Amino acid sequence: MDINSLKSLLRAGISREEFLDSYANIQEDKNNNNATISIYNNSINSTAIFDKLDINKNNILDESEINNLKNINTTDGENGTNILSDYDLKGLYNNINKKIEEEYSTKSPEEIYKKAISEGTTPESFLQTISSKIEVLDGLTKLRQESSDKIIEQIQNRIDDLITKSQNIDKKLKEKYLDSKEEIKKLQNKSKEYEQTAQNNANNIEKLNNNTIYLESEIKALSNNEENKNDIENKQKELKKINKTINKFHSSYSEALDKQSETNSKIKKINLDKILDEIKTNDKELKNKIEPLEEKINLEKNSAKTDIANYKQQIYNLTSIQDYAIQEIQSQNPSEEYYDSDMETYTYDSQALKEKWKNKAPQLSDGFYNKATEVAKRVGCDANVLLGLMMSESGLKSSVVNKSSGATGLIQFMPSTAKILGTSTAALKKMSAEQQLVYVEKYLQNCKKAAGFKSGDKLNAGTMYTLVFLPAFAKKDTLAIKGDKYYNANAGLDVNKDGKITKNDLGQRIYKFMA
Repeated sequence: MDINSLKSLLRAGISREEFLDSYANIQEDKNNNNATISIYNNSINSTAIFDKLDINKNNILDESEINNLKNINTTDGENGTNILSDYDLKGLYNNINKKIEEEYSTKSPEEIYKKAISEGTTPESFLQTISSKIEVLDGLTKLRQESSDKIIEQIQNRIDDLITKSQNIDKKLKEKYLDSKEEIKKLQNKSKEYEQTAQNNANNIEKLNNNTIYLESEIKALSNNEENKNDIENKQKELKKINKTINKFHSSYSEALDKQSETNSKIKKINLDKILDEIKTNDKELKNKIEPLEEKINLEKNSAKTDIANYKQQIYNLTSIQDYAIQEIQSQNPSEEYYDSDMETYTYDSQALKEKWKNKAPQLSDGFYNKATEVAKRVGCDANVLLGLMMSESGLKSSVVNKSSGATGLIQFMPSTAKILGTSTAALKKMSAEQQLVYVEKYLQNCKKAAGFKSGDKLNAGTMYTLVFLPAFAKKDTLAIKGDKYYNANAGLDVNKDGKITKNDLGQRIYKFMA
């Protein structure tokens, strides 16, 4: 395949449809002629390639986007053939990343957002653009690693070929090297399998932990009424069953990590470098051919590491811009489902918070107020609402224990919930209010995520209380109706006595306890 095929494919003005058609024709020609050009490899999606090039997402490759291809090494520096190889793709990835970096890295999220809006971009369109560029960089990260792995594999194959063809190496030493290579490959595949198994178990543990939090909150909500004894016992049995399953996943997770560690140790013990050094000692001519290739492998490893670190930094920068845009959009167009007028006045002034609460809770430290405002900001609620919630649950006393349920601390952590959060009710009881805030935030963030809220969503007083009372209901307005078990156990939460416990009722309860 000559460079003309590439020029017909990668030209200014070509539309997505034309690109995909041309790509398909070249792919077919490649298959018929047994050509090996990486950009036309079956494993690389043609749509993904177009998306990487189409930075402004207008479904046409513009002149500026084609210019991204400049300075790419189309000769590969190896055999002089004019094909677009993995080395060229590496240059393409870096050019795209550089363009995104130049556009976004030198300004604050606020400046970038406000400039785009002042130039006529709609908030939703801006957010979509940022999200698309994060996807591009996510794709580049993966493709850069794949490209690097392929480059290293190609160079390593050349080293293996030189060793195989050498007539000056002892036959047993040559076999030892090749057998060791094969053994390492098998062990690396096993290591990846164990890693995937561990990840699957971690995902299952996280899902079941959310179920446990929900069950714990239900038990807590029912524990105020003796009539719910049977329901509580059933839920406790269900909780016990889930915890048993969680323990199994924990065992499987630990076992997979142990096996992965053991496998990686076996790979290190093989010490292929030592065998290769012995080979180079036995054949000086071969050594002179191998060492430049080894240097290329090291350069590529370092290059990939640097490139991927750059991509990840850009993803971090763009995520900050995305978070800012989400917060701005939500503050201007809040969802009715979890909005109230107080959201417009959320403030995070720790000194003002202290002035408001110091008479009602004189035991709290300056450190508590500083940390509480930061927690409220990250969770997305008003700092006064956070303190009102804790006041209603515990009187803002970190050592308070409910004798009937064992719930402990600022928001009355249940024993299993404390365990999920990496602590215990006994440990929580000994903590100061400031120290406990770490676990308050962890719990609220877990429940917020599990309930389906986004990280930037603002939460009103009623929603905040629901995350503690019945987190599974956090997006519902009516939480319990007269006659059902949750209502009967917590009838006192029905503030207006209309036979329903609503988020508004819970919000009013928090306001009652606020300073």
